[in-house]
Amino acid sequence: MRLKTSNHPLIHQGGSVLLEVVLALALFIGAATVISAGISASVDAVHRVRLQTHAANLAISVMSEIKIGARPLAAIGPENLEAPFQEWLYRVNLNAGEVAVTETDATRAVEVMVWHTQENIVHRITQHFRASDFARAEGNEVPP
Repeated sequence: MRLKTSNHPLIHQGGSVLLEVVLALALFIGAATVISAGISASVDAVHRVRLQTHAANLAISVMSEIKIGARPLAAIGPENLEAPFQEWLYRVNLNAGEVAVTETDATRAVEVMVWHTQENIVHRITQHFRASDFARAEGNEVPP
């Protein structure tokens, strides 16, 4: 028994067209995967930067409230921030550093730490306060 082979060019072209279509589809799927992975990484990075910026803003706000007297100059925390920031915690640490003596007054470092309860975002800010500010906070008035 002898098999018939065809010398017709359309039969050979049909197989090569199918191979080209499969290869093009594979390249398209690969490119789509790379692009979607890049977009996903970018979205995650934007979300993380947004949370880090939000943590920095909240820490600066807490430190500013301490400076103007809206919050006590005392070790506090960890406590939740007020609504709508319940998912954020903060702590005020008065032992953030040693007492630094300058020409005019001694200073102590006050550290405010803010972190998110679900994400791994932490921001710390430290500022030096004069010893007279601590005395006023404790109720001992110091003459200027």
